[in-house]
Amino acid sequence: MEKRKRKKNFNRKINQHFLKFANSIGIQENVSFSWARHSFATIAILSGVRFEVVSKRLTHTSVETTMLYFKGFEEETFQEINDKILDFSKKTDANDSSNLTKHLL
Repeated sequence: MEKRKRKKNFNRKINQHFLKFANSIGIQENVSFSWARHSFATIAILSGVRFEVVSKRLTHTSVETTMLYFKGFEEETFQEINDKILDFSKKTDANDSSNLTKHLL
């Protein structure tokens, strides 16, 4: 039980520092470590990073766990993303993909 309490306190402290940092750079949302993990996974997958790579970075034991992040996405959302990628690729040189993530968001 003591181990669980220490972990909970540690997570609370991390989230407090994370929120303080986010606020200091102008992010006014209620962010947490979990929020950051989900955001990382979403941006990475939507930017074309393979599920296997994202899964490994998140230290998931299986790719299926990572795929749960996207279970709720509607087909329309994926179509919208595909349309944006196609539109973006028409507007930029094939070698200049530095603004891809910004364009998608």
